[in-house]
Amino acid sequence: MRRVLFASLSLLALAWMSGCSNASSGSAVANTTPSPSGLSGQFGFVLSGFDPVNPIVIAGSFNANGSGQITAGDVDVNDNGVHSTAAAAITGSYAFDSLPAGTIGLGALGTMVFTNAVGTVAQPLKFAFALNSTGTFGTIIDISANSFVVAGTMQKQSALTLASLAGGYVVTFNGKSQSSPASAIGRLTLGSTGTVTAASFDRSISGVGTAGPNTTATIGAFSAPDGNGRGTFTINLADALQTTPTQTFAYYGISASRFIAAETDANGTMIVDAESQGTILASPATTGSVFGMAGFDTATTSEISAVGQVVIPGSLTLGTIADDSNDNGAINTNAALAVPTVTYNAATGRGTATVTNGLSSGFPNSLVFYLTGTTGGISFIMDSTTGASNRAMSGPFTVQTGVGVFSTATDLAGNGGIVRGKGLALNDADAFIAQFELTSTAGEYALVADQRVPTSSGSTTVSTSTDGAIAPIAVGGLSASTGRGTLLNGAETLAFYVIAPNQFVFIDISAVGSGFNGASPLFLTTPD
Repeated sequence: MRRVLFASLSLLALAWMSGCSNASSGSAVANTTPSPSGLSGQFGFVLSGFDPVNPIVIAGSFNANGSGQITAGDVDVNDNGVHSTAAAAITGSYAFDSLPAGTIGLGALGTMVFTNAVGTVAQPLKFAFALNSTGTFGTIIDISANSFVVAGTMQKQSALTLASLAGGYVVTFNGKSQSSPASAIGRLTLGSTGTVTAASFDRSISGVGTAGPNTTATIGAFSAPDGNGRGTFTINLADALQTTPTQTFAYYGISASRFIAAETDANGTMIVDAESQGTILASPATTGSVFGMAGFDTATTSEISAVGQVVIPGSLTLGTIADDSNDNGAINTNAALAVPTVTYNAATGRGTATVTNGLSSGFPNSLVFYLTGTTGGISFIMDSTTGASNRAMSGPFTVQTGVGVFSTATDLAGNGGIVRGKGLALNDADAFIAQFELTSTAGEYALVADQRVPTSSGSTTVSTSTDGAIAPIAVGGLSASTGRGTLLNGAETLAFYVIAPNQFVFIDISAVGSGFNGASPLFLTTPD
């Protein structure tokens, strides 16, 4: 079922939002265009989605000179197994949007275009982005004439060497392995010369099952990053799920604690996100950690997404999960699924959890997770249900700040956040970025969003809305203990779970018959 989040978006030609001023001040500001200096420096980016019919992944790096020009960079595009890259250094331009005066918008929306030809890609790459107020992190979608329906992130890069990248990482792979929807999470240690040791991975394939922990994966040495932070590596997960050939990736270093990557061969279309694994936690016990998971139902053509909170006591028994899930429009809300057993390996940061009646409640029967152990670091969690009921669901898993005292005043404050979301399944193809802000009207919020979707399931044409304003949005309650709340926009209902102030995950849980019910991507909000 094809649907559009906030259907009114496609009807809008102009957005109501301010420039970069305090939205909670209660006063509108003049129509402004942010200075190009707001985007300055070298950024790595990664996106995934559809072309709009076949799977596609994009990764790269660009250098913004602070005056509206792209002066250097590189890009890798894997369109259904066909790899393209720029023959010369990326050049282009960027500009921030000039938007009417209004009541929201501390960050900035803008566009950038690369002028170089990129291999067999027909048209120049062009992106819309939402940038945070510090100019260090953004969300990004394609809006080029190529009609790619892809979304992802961009982040300011540091100058890196193999030695500075060296260390332990928790890693997640997501996308298509050969033609199968798959997710994998695990850990590895990257040496100062690029060699990889101490690798351990779990993998799930939708409709097939799960395998792990697998310590026999073959990972080739990382090549040294070039001036764009780009290098390469290979991996063969070598488990019993699939006869998997060696897969090749182009990685882009972001910092000494993060790298991203996209597959560059014909064996799949996967992306990689890796976070530094610091001192591994001695226990996974938590008064509350939030997950956002997305995957494929057992038909592998429809999307399932879930958001919620996990509570694990120190005894590692009798934990609970509160969650909301959306399986192609089938909605489940669970106040307290039982987690009778948790296992944990303090040497690797790997844990597992069983979930009583998970499948019958619209959720997995079992989970596997790897913890980063880094303050503020994002860990990862994945569906590890055995057999054909596995749906390859995976996503971030983050300790909450403020359990027991969550409130709208603290956790949905005026400076808001930037949002990203994308549909994983073809019939839910969606690319979405936005800013979420408190308006000058007490208790009302709004989004300014860019969105692209195919005009129908499997369509080769797309509908694109830029700078669409969605308001008013009201909060339909917020639990002080779980951080669960709802956002209401007329008949449309979103369920969200707070991680920290202005950081939350959400999905659509609109009722059947509301006119909005359908498959929902997973949406992630990062503080502005």
